[in-house]
Amino acid sequence: WQGRVLGCLGNAFERMGEYAKALEYHQGCLQRFSQEPYLRERSFALNNIANVYIALGEFAKAITYHEQSLRLKRQMRDTWGEGSSLQNLGVCYLQLHDLERAECYFRESLPIVEAIGDQEGISIALQGLGDIAVKRGDFGQALTYYQPSLTISETLGDRYNQVQTLLNLGKVYAQQTKPREAQSYWQRAL
Repeated sequence: WQGRVLGCLGNAFERMGEYAKALEYHQGCLQRFSQEPYLRERSFALNNIANVYIALGEFAKAITYHEQSLRLKRQMRDTWGEGSSLQNLGVCYLQLHDLERAECYFRESLPIVEAIGDQEGISIALQGLGDIAVKRGDFGQALTYYQPSLTISETLGDRYNQVQTLLNLGKVYAQQTKPREAQSYWQRAL
């Protein structure tokens, strides 16, 4: 229970932007769950540490922790966790401008989340693939990923991903010099 409380405190401090404290609590959580029977809890602690490093913009460090978490999730056959970890790795590589690796991770996650019916995971994978298409300047391809991602997030009532996708759609139309369409999506996001 101490380990779980430490993890919760780490998450709370991360959400408040207190990243040093968040890391301290998550590291404490990880230490509590260093024994073999706590694979699931350890995978969560590693994932949480990685997410703090993402918030800090330290993507290479985040990758190290997400890879460790992914190995544990695969060992436990945690399919949902595997899909999520693959997407987190995709996000990290996208931020490091390694589009090839980012695309591989998002594509690898997609059949996993589809097989278990994880609609949010599908939406996130499509969003990541859309982001990669934008960085490559392929705006038409980006739209083919963003549109279904938006539909899924609207259906789920997932406001965070819905807003993110609306903002991305607005950016695509702005880059295509279609200001009316861009404004429409940004207005919806607002």
